Amino acid sequence: MKILVVDDNKDNLDLLEIWLKGSSYEVVSATNGAEALENLHAEGFDMIVSDILMPVMDGFQLCRACRGDEQLKDIPFIFYTATYTDEKDKEFALSLGADRFIRKPMEPDRFMEIIRDVLGSVLKGETVVAQPVLEAEGEVFKVYSERLITKLEKKMLDLEAEITERKRIEERIVHLNAVLRAIRKVNQLIVKERDRDRLLKVACKDLVETRGYYNAWIAVLDESGKLVTTAEAGLGNKFLPLQERWKVGELPHCARVTLAKPGVSVIEDPPTTCGDCPLAVAYTGRWGLTCRLESGGNIYGLLTVSVRPDYAADEEEQSLFGEVAGDIGFALHSMELERDRKKMERRIEDLARFPEENLNPVYRVSKDGILLYANRASRKLILEDQTEVGKKIPEKWIKGMKEIYASGVKHHQELEFGGRVFLFEQAPITDEGYINVYATDITKRKQAEEAVQQTLNGTIQAIGQTTEMRDPYTAGHQRRVTQLACAIAEEMNLPQDQIEGIRVAAVMHDIGKMSIPAEILSKPSELTDTEFSLIKAHSQAAYEILKSIQFPWPIAQIVLQHHERMDGSGYPHSIKNAEIMLEARILGVADVVEAMSSHRPYRPALGIDNALEEISKNKGVQYDSEAVDACVMLFRQKGFAFSEQGNV
Repeated sequence: MKILVVDDNKDNLDLLEIWLKGSSYEVVSATNGAEALENLHAEGFDMIVSDILMPVMDGFQLCRACRGDEQLKDIPFIFYTATYTDEKDKEFALSLGADRFIRKPMEPDRFMEIIRDVLGSVLKGETVVAQPVLEAEGEVFKVYSERLITKLEKKMLDLEAEITERKRIEERIVHLNAVLRAIRKVNQLIVKERDRDRLLKVACKDLVETRGYYNAWIAVLDESGKLVTTAEAGLGNKFLPLQERWKVGELPHCARVTLAKPGVSVIEDPPTTCGDCPLAVAYTGRWGLTCRLESGGNIYGLLTVSVRPDYAADEEEQSLFGEVAGDIGFALHSMELERDRKKMERRIEDLARFPEENLNPVYRVSKDGILLYANRASRKLILEDQTEVGKKIPEKWIKGMKEIYASGVKHHQELEFGGRVFLFEQAPITDEGYINVYATDITKRKQAEEAVQQTLNGTIQAIGQTTEMRDPYTAGHQRRVTQLACAIAEEMNLPQDQIEGIRVAAVMHDIGKMSIPAEILSKPSELTDTEFSLIKAHSQAAYEILKSIQFPWPIAQIVLQHHERMDGSGYPHSIKNAEIMLEARILGVADVVEAMSSHRPYRPALGIDNALEEISKNKGVQYDSEAVDACVMLFRQKGFAFSEQGNV
């Protein structure tokens, strides 16, 4: 049986063709009523399925024309519409002689049930094709005009709402991009800048220029709460009266609130809340965000900004602001540790002339393992009680000492004693036949390094989570891809440092999707070519975001290449084989397996078995053979499964 489908939307036409042809119906398509009439007069049809809102001739006009044509009046006519959906639209459609009025969307099975029911009833003679109730042309025109005007009014309102929402989304994208730029700039500043005052001044300037705050200021305090120094941007001379008051112990309201509790504080309507503050006038029509600068259990001061009220009330905004404050607090803590380290180095240099008084271990061992000298710190912290000058050191050390002496080269080693970490420098003096050993307590430095790594991990995690907030249907995708990519790399016996680079790249591999409208990311149907071209641009967008960040690994290049394929069929640059970094090839396999095995807005999850079949079928063609073998081994033989718990 032949069915004519009329709709000006190609995606809708394609979908109906798939449904109908899947049930063995012959299908012809038309994009408006006029084109449909030409088809109807040219060949015979058993049913018409038509949209309503179309150019040239709409569905109402088409139905009226069919029911007024002797040749066409007995063909069953069904409306399938997403625009004309209220009861009056349905009443008018049926009054024109339509047999059914179906509102989009509808499940395929239910839709086909209606089609079969109408055709079956007509063929059996159980149902006579509906005929128009409205006969008078004037009456039809009146009702048609009313429905059209109502629909146009609704369309205008919907369009206005859509424009408003699109503007809001665009503002949000700009806003989030500014967040990323600000976090990146502050972190780069922390890494490079060693002067405290310059750090604070440039941080305030970056927050105003990059982040979009109206103004920003920082106050640094000593342990007693006394003002040490300040920095500001966007306030100029207006900030001076506040400084002077603070110097005599008059803290502003925002400082009292912030220093009393951790976390971000929101100062609503500062001109009212902080009426006695010299800055109150500068906050007219704005709200304030303020947060302590703290790290390592120490409070170093506070960061305060003025911002739009709707941004200040936003929890995500507060969280990101708190992160920036935490980064600055960490920088101040690191500077403090660096000052302490330099003081200790100077002290060590001073004490080097007096080894016995040196707080760090210093001792000398002969090439045969005899202890020739040991200062007080060595005897207390390192050497065993029974080891005395003139006797052999513990047997467990002698072999290593002999190897170092034989090499004739200085050897450095980190060891832990009594909960403290020491860096040992073992210097063989072969001309004299002994080894000098100098140990430096680097416990604080190791703690600071671990804190830096935690900060880097936190920033990477925040960027990944910000990306996933834009696409709720793929929430957790980057985390699961990271788990699988790292597991594949470990199965391939890659070095731990290389695996860490893969982990960092995987956490942020979809950050480029920040540039894609949310409605495309969560579209519940197949993407058009134009929409898919926007999706494909996310790798390049991610590269532009990441390329200027100084990672220990080529993160930007890995993320850029993770959609490239071995045969050159990938994007964005269609490179092949060894031109694609190994890390990107591993990430590509993990990305495909996770995506296929998980739910997407346009399809249900396909499952792990289908995902493994896809990569196995294209092993060596699109996907790296070794990465595919490792991936299949993990799932088939080693019981790998995605975990939904914790960070990556």
